Amino acid sequence: MVQVRIAEERDLADLLSLYAQLSPGGELPASDLAAARMREMRAWPGLTLFVATVDRGVVGTVTLVVVPNLTHGGRSWAQVENMVVDERHRGTGAGGALLDACRSVASEAGCYKM
Repeated sequence: MVQVRIAEERDLADLLSLYAQLSPGGELPASDLAAARMREMRAWPGLTLFVATVDRGVVGTVTLVVVPNLTHGGRSWAQVENMVVDERHRGTGAGGALLDACRSVASEAGCYKM
């Protein structure tokens, strides 16, 4: 069964492995920089980094950013970025579960779009 939770620092290696699948041949940050960036992301207001897990193993991730706004009655909007599900777990509902978590946070934040 797929579970979704907020990413923790202990998930960093799994996240980097997923990002390598998202952008094959892309450059990933060195481990020290990656750890610093993850701490920065976790502290960033309006940014939520989710992981999908199966049997406690990380199988997917997505980043959601809620952005304050001066249009649409001052309602924020949300951006989904860096979504990837491990190739061995695609088609299992992990991606849908991640998007459901994003929709829930965006709705709670009063976003007019995601």
